[in-house]
Amino acid sequence: MGEGRTPMVSLDALARRWGLAGLWAKAEYLNPTGSYKDRIAAASMSRALREGYRGWIGTSSGNGGAAMSAYGVRAGLPGILLVLREAPQEKLASIAPYGVLLLSMDRMGPEVMAGLGQIAAARRGYC
Repeated sequence: MGEGRTPMVSLDALARRWGLAGLWAKAEYLNPTGSYKDRIAAASMSRALREGYRGWIGTSSGNGGAAMSAYGVRAGLPGILLVLREAPQEKLASIAPYGVLLLSMDRMGPEVMAGLGQIAAARRGYC
């Protein structure tokens, strides 16, 4: 979808301040979903398709969830996204247009991630 093809911008003032000959940064906000996490989502969905997964499941509070949802739709893979109950509505609004199943959780942590991994493995999904 064009991730990673963002322009480089010269950071001349910072370069001067730090005594560098030049300093450049990628304008990652120009990725398809506005996040550097588009690169991760693109790689994840490519792998999921290559390995024959039927869908994906993950956790997020915003940018990562929007990226995974967008790239999941593009890949034709349904997704389930677990979010914290108190996640900001503005962040959840960036996920909603993709139609991923959102499940609210009271907490997240290693035990939740381990459980997701078991569910994904049992159902041949990608976590």
